Amino acid sequence: ESIPNVLGENFGGYCYKPYDKSLIINQIESIKKSRPQAFIKTFDAFELMIDNNVFDFNGAKTKELFAFAVNKNGAYVQIEEVIKALWPNKSSDLGQISYRDSVWKLKRDLNSVGLDTLLTFKRGFIKANKDVAKCDLWDLLDNKSEVTSIVSYMPNYAWAADYEAIVM
Repeated sequence: ESIPNVLGENFGGYCYKPYDKSLIINQIESIKKSRPQAFIKTFDAFELMIDNNVFDFNGAKTKELFAFAVNKNGAYVQIEEVIKALWPNKSSDLGQISYRDSVWKLKRDLNSVGLDTLLTFKRGFIKANKDVAKCDLWDLLDNKSEVTSIVSYMPNYAWAADYEAIVM
């Protein structure tokens, strides 16, 4: 049986020895191009766009967890900060359970569309990877944005009001 058939969807290509640097670079670029194109919209409404289609998250809190990580501009966020913002009225134990449930759902959602590297999860931390997707907020904060006016910043989330002054 041929290598592509055995490896199935995980097959990206192969090179014969001796390796040719340009061939390896071409293979890597080909794999990058085959990934879904993700754009994160934070102004006026929060949406994750994949190949120009709105992504449907599995639950409102799952989407809000993703939004909170995006809001931190590529920095690690501690579980305590996430719980305080997303589940302010829950006890610490119930907040941790809710956090873990949302993390599990978010991982599953992103894996299902090939964006498993969009977020990094470590024990007690979460982080958005800025090199995997484009984001209007990140472009603005990095002075790469052409946005001239912003009506609102993630208006569906109460915690976003604390960050709105920085953005606007």
